[in-house]
Amino acid sequence: MACTAGTSVDISEPTRGAPVWGAGGQLYTAGATTGLIQALSSLDEDAQALWRFEPGAPIEASMNLDCARGSDGGVAPGRPGVLYAVTRSGNVHALIVDSPGLDTTAPWPRYQHDARNTGNPATRLTPCP
Repeated sequence: MACTAGTSVDISEPTRGAPVWGAGGQLYTAGATTGLIQALSSLDEDAQALWRFEPGAPIEASMNLDCARGSDGGVAPGRPGVLYAVTRSGNVHALIVDSPGLDTTAPWPRYQHDARNTGNPATRLTPCP
């Protein structure tokens, strides 16, 4: 399992679950068959992956992006975010990513819209501090 930077986007594989739009213009996707997780620049038209991670098994569900948190569960301000992905083999991967949380300007940044999974587009998206 390795992360690589500056690699081409593998578009030969369909994605699994909804993509995640992160603050700072990053888009996170996961492959349906290999589970390949990629970070793409949503502002970059040449479709280059900023990095990719091979979890060794297909992803089971849509990924989630959260603020960094301390040992007490409280938000740790000014820290990178954490992207969570669960594989079909039952492993949970927590990847530290550049986005400090969801893109609050995206109309639908993740599965079920917001951190509380309301599925309601009127629910306000709160940024990570």
